Amino acid sequence: MAGDAEPRNSLEGTAIMEPSCEKFLRSIEDTKWVIQNLDSIKKKFKGKFIAVLNRKVIAHHKNIESLMSEVESKFPDDVEFITTEFIGLKEIKVIL
Repeated sequence: MAGDAEPRNSLEGTAIMEPSCEKFLRSIEDTKWVIQNLDSIKKKFKGKFIAVLNRKVIAHHKNIESLMSEVESKFPDDVEFITTEFIGLKEIKVIL
């Protein structure tokens, strides 16, 4: 129809995508936080899997299945965007 503006991109006007995009960007920030704080995280969680949400370790476990079960039950709306990492026993080098 004349006067109706076409969306500039496929995501514009899609309200359902906005929260997902925000959650995805937050998960990137959570990953950066883990890298920046790895020394202190390693002292507490060495040899365990951790789950991070909003720059905070929200769960930890030696078994990934147990960790994910806890995360899925406590944070069902965020589970796809929660950062999970294994905090190894050995020193590793990260190349970005």
